[in-house]
Amino acid sequence: MSDGTVPPFDDPALKAALRRALPGTSLKAPASLREKIAAMAKGDAAQTVARMPASADVAGRIGFRQSAGYKVMVAAVLLVGFGFLGYQLYTMNQPTKYDSQTALSDEFYGQMVAAREQRESGNATPDTVTALDQVKTLSTEISRGVFAPDLKAEGWAFGGAAVRKIGGYDAAQLYYTKGDQSILLVSLPSKLLGSGAEGARYDKVVAGTAIAGFAKGEGLFCIIGAKGMGVDEVKAMLERHGSSIVRM
Repeated sequence: MSDGTVPPFDDPALKAALRRALPGTSLKAPASLREKIAAMAKGDAAQTVARMPASADVAGRIGFRQSAGYKVMVAAVLLVGFGFLGYQLYTMNQPTKYDSQTALSDEFYGQMVAAREQRESGNATPDTVTALDQVKTLSTEISRGVFAPDLKAEGWAFGGAAVRKIGGYDAAQLYYTKGDQSILLVSLPSKLLGSGAEGARYDKVVAGTAIAGFAKGEGLFCIIGAKGMGVDEVKAMLERHGSSIVRM
C-alpha cells in the first residue's frame, strides 16, 4: 500500500488470492473493516508524502532561488560586500592624517627648533659624519635606526651629521642646506610619545618653524623645516622620504 491505493474488495485477483490463503472462508468483509482499512491506507499515503525523496526538496529550493525575493537578497549581500571593499580602498588611498599638534610638549618643540638654529649658526658641537653614506654609523651610538634620506634631487645638499642631545635624549641630527635655507632631520626615541606610539604622526609650527614627524619601531623621525617652509611642504617631504631609515 505504499502508493496509498486500496484494491476494491470485489477485485477478482484479490479474491483469488484470499481463497488460496483461506480456503472455505467467506470473502465478504464487514463495512466497518472496509472503512478502517481505507482510513489506514490514507494515513500511509500521508506518511509517504511526508517521506518524499530529496528530489522534491531540491525542486522547492530551485523554485526559491528563482524567486524575486532570493535575487534581491543576493543583490543586497553583493552590494554590502562591494561597498565594504570600496570603503577599504578609499581609506587606503587617502592622504596620511596627522594625529595631533600636541604630541610633544611646547618646550620640547622649542628645543628641536633651537637644535636647527644652533647648527645653522655654527654653535652646535662639530659634525662627526661628513658623508651621507656614512650616516648609518650613528645608529650604533643611539641603538636605533637613523632617518637619512638623499635629498639631492630636490636641491638639498647634505651638510654633515652628529649625535647631539635634544631634551636630554640622544638624537642623530642630519643637516641639509639649499641656498640660505637649512633643515634638520632628527632621529629620537619613540618612547617620547608614550605607549602605542607605532605609526603615530604629528605636526607643529613653532615660532614660524614647521615640524613634522612619525614614529616607527623604536624611532621618532622628524623634519625641522627651514624658515618660510609651510607645514604642508614639510609633511610632504616626510611622506616622500619616510622609508629612508638606515642602520648598521
